[in-house]
Amino acid sequence: MSTARQSSVTVQQTRLAYADTFGDEHLRGKLMGLGPILHHLDNFGGAVAENAISKKVAMAALENLEVVNPIFHGDVVRFEGELINIGRSSLTLQVTGYRHDIATRNFVHALDAVMTAVALDDDNRPYRGLPELVDPTNGSRIRHLQDVAQQRKDLSMRLKRIEESVDNLPAVSLDMLDNTGEWSEQVPVQDTVVALAASFLPRHLNRNGTVFGGEILSWMDKTALYCGRVFTGNSNMVTVTANRVSFNMPVTTDDVTTVVARVCGIREHCVDVEVEVFLRKFASQEHQKSHTGYFYVANFNTAAHVSCVTRGLRVDHGDQENVRTLLKAQHRRGIRQEEKQLLHLEPLELSAISRSHYL
Repeated sequence: MSTARQSSVTVQQTRLAYADTFGDEHLRGKLMGLGPILHHLDNFGGAVAENAISKKVAMAALENLEVVNPIFHGDVVRFEGELINIGRSSLTLQVTGYRHDIATRNFVHALDAVMTAVALDDDNRPYRGLPELVDPTNGSRIRHLQDVAQQRKDLSMRLKRIEESVDNLPAVSLDMLDNTGEWSEQVPVQDTVVALAASFLPRHLNRNGTVFGGEILSWMDKTALYCGRVFTGNSNMVTVTANRVSFNMPVTTDDVTTVVARVCGIREHCVDVEVEVFLRKFASQEHQKSHTGYFYVANFNTAAHVSCVTRGLRVDHGDQENVRTLLKAQHRRGIRQEEKQLLHLEPLELSAISRSHYL
């Protein structure tokens, strides 16, 4: 890896593409959730960033991952990724995923993602002095991407202020919550909680000596999916969106890792699940939160068609902790819709080699 400092890097130079078979071959043809995608995506995102700046990186956030067309076990999925912003020590990258349709021999747009990485020095501290991102063929594109990056940051800060204001309210009244429909049954939020715990082995470590982020992401996805299935009583569910997944601290092989998931909203055929990861060092009783994320779990029937969720959440004014959780989730959904409408990024086109029949 070169140690020479770059003054600039073009968007075109940051482009990278990977392709691989996803999922379990024994489940070929069955609808696949986000788990295998997240496992590959973390590795790919790091590769895009390192390839661009010739520095090691750590993933800091998965801002959004959304499946726009179904992906099935056994599919070949191609990732196309490039940087869309470079800060003092952070890098934002866009990833577009395509599944290879065997019947038509064409690639079909299947997913979109935006991720943030942090460049590291030899002591695993943030490295400052990154190259400038340029586009010699289209200067206005860089200005547009910088505007989008700033607006994304502004929306995130606005959401943070909103969540803090919810926490600072003396009490949250039930009329602050949307009325989402009629339910066959309602359960308290605390009854939806699912917790899984384990520790990791040296084979799970990345080149920085910490647990590979894809392992954590796929475990968060698995816990969110199980939480949704238990809540609905339906095993025919699939995770379709991961949003605002933050990496607050690294996980090591000395940690007992606990993943806690709970339902924080229902929208027609989707269950909104909040997932938190907590770390506890061996022989210690202190817990620290390392990761937070939000997943949409889609409800399907046995014919693989979306089906409305019939179970709802019981809201009790006396349970202020969970009422605040539901109100924050409501605000997140509003910010997410605003983000999708105002800050849409066009999918990255397939790179040249992908236009042939070769993968």
